[in-house]
Amino acid sequence: MAHLAKVFFACLFRLIGNKNWGRRNIKYFLSYCRYAMKYIVYWKLLKIPLHSETILKYKLHFFHYSIFLSLFEDMFLNDEYYVKLPRNPHIIDLGSEIGLSVTYFKSMYPNARIMAFEPDPASYELLTKNIRNNIMKKVTTYNVALANKVGLMSFYIDPSVEGSLTMSLFEKRQKKRIAVKVDRLSHYIKQRVDLLKMDIEGAEFDVLSDLSHSKKISLIDSMMMEYHHHIDTKKITYHAFLPFWKRMVLDISLKQNILSHLRNKHIKIVLSSPTENNTCNPLSFLCIVIVYEKKTYCLV
Repeated sequence: MAHLAKVFFACLFRLIGNKNWGRRNIKYFLSYCRYAMKYIVYWKLLKIPLHSETILKYKLHFFHYSIFLSLFEDMFLNDEYYVKLPRNPHIIDLGSEIGLSVTYFKSMYPNARIMAFEPDPASYELLTKNIRNNIMKKVTTYNVALANKVGLMSFYIDPSVEGSLTMSLFEKRQKKRIAVKVDRLSHYIKQRVDLLKMDIEGAEFDVLSDLSHSKKISLIDSMMMEYHHHIDTKKITYHAFLPFWKRMVLDISLKQNILSHLRNKHIKIVLSSPTENNTCNPLSFLCIVIVYEKKTYCLV
């Protein structure tokens, strides 16, 4: 509850002092206050589980209210997924879970065409239910994991927490193993993509490898990726990603060192889930959200 209070006052100060906070931000702030109160009263005090909530005109079903509240804070309150896109964008969403990210994109761009990928069967079932019940048009769902191979792979889930945010293709993330269909993202990209969003718990390196080798990476205008550097340190390192970012930057004829681009208007890093020492070193953070914009619409 201390965290909820901290978020409340931070948003309150932002509301008072930030002229860029519009009607949409105020609505999300008021909704967050309502969700936080329901979480405290129903879950913390009365121990009554809540498995659905309304965001604007959408009613979403989910597994855990605490996870919903946390994701709402990141996506809607903090605008972590905000990128300025064309009016009718084509968006690929890797790691859609129960559909909260799809809801965010639809609230921002009602006519967006979205391809939503989610490998976990339980989460995928709720994803399709939420899209169907809310009549979200132009959304196509795929119950498949993305990597650099085709076939079946082991997928690790937490049997005690349905819809866990740490499900992954990596064994060290969870204990229970299930088999899921896996495919290359390049097989699904047939035309230009305005935004590729990736939250796939360590598989981002394999997806970028596939896009690079297939040259489909040139069709992606903007990319938003949660880079999980701590999952497989032997394979997934910060420096391993630099060739991909450099190749993308070179596509728009920029010649400077890639590290400088991580600080310019084309690529922005947002640090999430800091460790206890709370340092500013990117590798001290559990998750790094990297935003790349080939077209310079605006900063996230």
